[in-house]
Amino acid sequence: MVWWLLAGVICFSVQALAFVDTDPYCFSDDHDPYNLFATKTAYEVVRDKKLRIGVVPDCTPVMIWGLFRHGTRFPHTDEIKQQMGLSTFRDSVLRNSPHDIDMCNEDIDLLKEWSYNVNMSEADLLTQSGVTELQLLAKRLRSNFPDILNAHYTEDRFKIRYTSKERTKQSAEAFTTELFGSPIGLSESFIDDELLEPNHNCSVWKSSTQSEGLKRETTKFRSSHLMKSLVSFVSKRLGFRYNLTYQAMHDLYDMCRFDKAWNFKVHSPWCSAFEKQHLKVMEYDEDLDYYYRSGYGNPFTAKLGCPLIRDMIETLNNRTLVNTTEESTGPSAVFNFAHSITVRAALIKLGIAKDNNPITADTFSTSEKRQWRTAFLTPFAGNLIAVLYKCADQQYRVMFFLNEQYVEYERCKVGLCDWSYIYSTFKSEIDPSRCNRDFCETSGSSTVVPTIVVLGLVLLNLFTRFY
Repeated sequence: MVWWLLAGVICFSVQALAFVDTDPYCFSDDHDPYNLFATKTAYEVVRDKKLRIGVVPDCTPVMIWGLFRHGTRFPHTDEIKQQMGLSTFRDSVLRNSPHDIDMCNEDIDLLKEWSYNVNMSEADLLTQSGVTELQLLAKRLRSNFPDILNAHYTEDRFKIRYTSKERTKQSAEAFTTELFGSPIGLSESFIDDELLEPNHNCSVWKSSTQSEGLKRETTKFRSSHLMKSLVSFVSKRLGFRYNLTYQAMHDLYDMCRFDKAWNFKVHSPWCSAFEKQHLKVMEYDEDLDYYYRSGYGNPFTAKLGCPLIRDMIETLNNRTLVNTTEESTGPSAVFNFAHSITVRAALIKLGIAKDNNPITADTFSTSEKRQWRTAFLTPFAGNLIAVLYKCADQQYRVMFFLNEQYVEYERCKVGLCDWSYIYSTFKSEIDPSRCNRDFCETSGSSTVVPTIVVLGLVLLNLFTRFY
């Protein structure tokens, strides 16, 4: 009997070994690589390519309000400095013993051929891919809404705004030049930092993002066994006999995702340091950080987004008002060009992409279908568009589109909402007496309020875990 059991164990072990892939994962041979890199995701990866937005039976679009994140950019100056040092790191990898490096020859060759070609003068500016993203977006919108957008530019008909950051102006230039066929002459009068960069000069907001309490879940995840195992894997894959730091590994990840944002069809040698499941871990790490820094985990985010949503609601509502000549008031289209935090703040004020329970350091294994995924919310050139329709029954309705996919909004039919419902829902929320930036300068709040916020989040997490 013992011999039969032993024989069975041996047989099972041999079969199990047959499923073990002894060859290293080869990124260069992967024809379906993982391309979701949180806020540094290329727009083309996530936009809806099947839906032709704008077509609603028995309804005619009469106005568009759009909020756009700038297109793909070059790194910040501090990121460029760090990435310039990767040439030295690459040389260290190549000096490791070939027997220690757990990469295929094709990936090693990619690493040998890699060079960094970004200059400090290009910091924060749009890449050519970023310009193209906005041009193609303008072309699709014009095709989808010809009645509104097939028109010559006038300041009365079209309202364009951007921030004082050059990359948002570049985005506006690329978009409007494609939309109208020639440059419209952007100037400083189009800049609106207070509305489009609400976190700027907001001391309470800045203090909240530095709160140790709001960093707790991210810190916990980065010190977890899962993350330590990932650091160990990447270190060994690159041939090191010691573990890299988390930050060193994250630097490789950053270079990987910048490379893929600049051209998502090209293989980046730095992505080859990871396998697909590892890139999902890094994506979650980023999402967790944004959730508590500038997402639903930080109640100040909705406050930041409120003035922008007030602008949207009031602008659309003005369009529904008619005078005695039956001419609607206000512009036909408003286009705002800003930053990822601006778009996130607007989405959160609208309640879009809100999970039933907060994401935490412990929920990665059950997070595959989470709504909070910044790759799908605020990729490069990510956008939120509200389209107002006048329908055959003479009622106004609105649809929200996120990256060219309609939003399944509460109490709406396939994304189409009665304007009266949306307006009544937000009317009190956008009252200027409560929907403003006054909280930014509240005396003493920079230290007291974050503590209250943290306590609330802790209690909420305990409630969702035990009840």
